[in-house]
Amino acid sequence: MSIRSFLMNSMAFRNMMLISGYENNYSRKKGAFIPYFNYVIGPYQQESFLLNFPKEPYAEQYYNFIFTKLFAYNAADAIRYISTHYDLYPDQPAFLNFLQLELRHRIDRLGTNSKTSNIIKWRSIMNLSLEWVEKKINEVSDSRKQLMYNQFVRNDLTVLVKNELQGSNNSNAFDDAHLDRLADRVSEKVQPIVEKIMDQVDGRLADQQQTGSIKLSNIHLKDKLIGLFQVLKELQKEVKSKDTNKHQQGEPLFTKMDNIDIAHLLLNFVPFNQSKIEAAEKQYYRVRGDIDRDDPTYQQLNKALQKYFFG
Repeated sequence: MSIRSFLMNSMAFRNMMLISGYENNYSRKKGAFIPYFNYVIGPYQQESFLLNFPKEPYAEQYYNFIFTKLFAYNAADAIRYISTHYDLYPDQPAFLNFLQLELRHRIDRLGTNSKTSNIIKWRSIMNLSLEWVEKKINEVSDSRKQLMYNQFVRNDLTVLVKNELQGSNNSNAFDDAHLDRLADRVSEKVQPIVEKIMDQVDGRLADQQQTGSIKLSNIHLKDKLIGLFQVLKELQKEVKSKDTNKHQQGEPLFTKMDNIDIAHLLLNFVPFNQSKIEAAEKQYYRVRGDIDRDDPTYQQLNKALQKYFFG
């Protein structure tokens, strides 16, 4: 039995290793992962968008290299890279879901404190990639609606027309060519009606979002408002250690406050209340990425809020 197996078979050591991040739940068995991004085994091929490994990778190696390779491209080629793999993967909605979750998670982990050139580039590449993914998700949704409409026209509507013509004295009633022409003419008239119904459904779904109408005195302060919410999200009581003069972080203001929660808060303010939740969330990500926590104004606000909430 290997040392790793021995430690992982002990609950105490296993918990310590998982909590510390030294270990994870991914198998070390080679190839034990979902290959959302195509890969090949062999010598490194710099000009190829495919992932490349000298030997069969295990899960953590595979998932990390997806983004290591992404960071090595400029903005345009980064999009070509993920677009290539999107086209190659058979279950494209699953691919988009995987990439959306991973990008959001890795953007959060990257944080906004560091201002090194590499971190700035990585954050920018991931934000651009996330925008591409979310745009593609919307396109997939629209294409599904169109597919549903086409199926309705070619199947349900055709059957409906045929049934209506069964009692007709028209000798051409059951001629396939005649039926197709008739269905096409009817579909041209039905399509605007169906699209209107779909738009009304989308509108009702949008109306279900609870929004407010709070107006800022100056619309240009909207980014400052997002920054304020971010400060509150990160706010923690600062305590001084007994052993050192260093300040340590104590209890947070909120035990749980997700990014989507801030997006919901923004929907109560003009002009965010005219947006869908996804658009408000994008605005939040954009502003959060530009926050400079070393800015004296930011630090003064943080200290003032700490004093207000924690005394």
